[in-house]
Amino acid sequence: MRRPALPAARAAAAVLLPAALLLLTACGSEQTGAGGRVEVERAGGGAGGASGSGASAGPGADASPTDSPSASPAPGADVLAARAATAQVPLEKVYVAEVPGFRLAVQSVGPVDEDGFQSSATDAHGAVLRLTVDDFAPLTAGTCSAVPLGDGAGAVRCTPEDGGLWYLTAGGQHAYVRQQGALRVALAAPARAVSRAKLRDAVRAAHRADPAELDRTLPGATAFPSPVERGDLPPVGDGAPLNEVGASG
Repeated sequence: MRRPALPAARAAAAVLLPAALLLLTACGSEQTGAGGRVEVERAGGGAGGASGSGASAGPGADASPTDSPSASPAPGADVLAARAATAQVPLEKVYVAEVPGFRLAVQSVGPVDEDGFQSSATDAHGAVLRLTVDDFAPLTAGTCSAVPLGDGAGAVRCTPEDGGLWYLTAGGQHAYVRQQGALRVALAAPARAVSRAKLRDAVRAAHRADPAELDRTLPGATAFPSPVERGDLPPVGDGAPLNEVGASG
């Protein structure tokens, strides 16, 4: 039995379809992204955009989410102020200091002394880098040795340096102290984990956190849950047990 002849339009489509598929293959390869979205990587499209497996994705391939133009903006000043108040730290004393290999432990953020600020960062080996910012007079040769460097660190030895810096050592700990107006900025770490040069560079670069840095440093509102209200306490008194005679019936 003879097959009926294809209409002219269908015949043309049958001829053009393989050519279209060939053209699509030449332009790029389909990749299924997160959420099932299909993206076609165009040859020569974008900076450094060679297509094909193993090709470089360009200079921005390893950028962190905070470096991305689409990163969420920092919360408003009122929100950040509320988070600082909840963490019991003065907003103007929230500083940031960075040492390569150390990551901030947000749960460590809190007050020091009466109205100071402290935070800690840790590395992959568990070493702790501690930053403190508080109201103190500038160090002198007579007051430097009173700065604590950790439990059991022993007597503190102080060395003044250019730029108003002080280098402190005690046991296996060392620290740099810098005076910032009325504030004393101190950065301490185990000597085995952070070199003296890196510690010096970090304390020199320590600065008051900007809104984006405040957002990354301050604990979120959910980090401080409201206390659970008990329903078994009397409206007055402390709810202590009754111990008088006959109280048990």
